[in-house]
Amino acid sequence: NGNHKNGKKKFDKSNIKCYNCQKKGHFADECWSKKDQQGDEARVAEYHDEDPVMFMVTTKEEANCGDQWYLDTGCSTHMTRRKYWFTSLNQSQKSKVKFANDTTLAAEGVGAVCIKSKNGAQAIINDVLYIPGM
Repeated sequence: NGNHKNGKKKFDKSNIKCYNCQKKGHFADECWSKKDQQGDEARVAEYHDEDPVMFMVTTKEEANCGDQWYLDTGCSTHMTRRKYWFTSLNQSQKSKVKFANDTTLAAEGVGAVCIKSKNGAQAIINDVLYIPGM
């Protein structure tokens, strides 16, 4: 069928976000938009596995977690266990996240989180995963 090519399962890119144009459905090296004005090439992760893998760093001690966010604009997905942080949450979008230590946790939804910087500026982070087991 159309999901197999040369005996291998075709990778679904519908939720992949291009680092070049920020649109979903393709990787930066496949992007048809004008490349970065400065001529820098995008750093693109290659997909070699059947299951997508996400790497992250976290701490288990609640005292160290607080209400701080460490933002990485190059990361593939932001996530939190705090449901009350969401300004909107679609709990019909469920998935699983595999971490670097080989544990897998259920994402119980995806939504938007409003963050506030120390100077009072606010920003919305979209497509944040709600993972209660983190």
